[in-house]
Amino acid sequence: MSFTGLEFSKPVKSLAEGYNHDGADRKLAKSINMSWCHAAGAMYSTAQDMAKFDAAS
Repeated sequence: MSFTGLEFSKPVKSLAEGYNHDGADRKLAKSINMSWCHAAGAMYSTAQDMAKFDAAS
């Protein structure tokens, strides 16, 4: 699993970005420091890594 991990404070290259929608426009969401989230939101993975995990369990 090469593309799975925890994001703490340094942005992860090629990570999807979120957007906010105010009813008229979509704007890139501000990034937040994930160091306080831990497993509640700091985890990231790809579909391929998740499939490897599933096959191993």
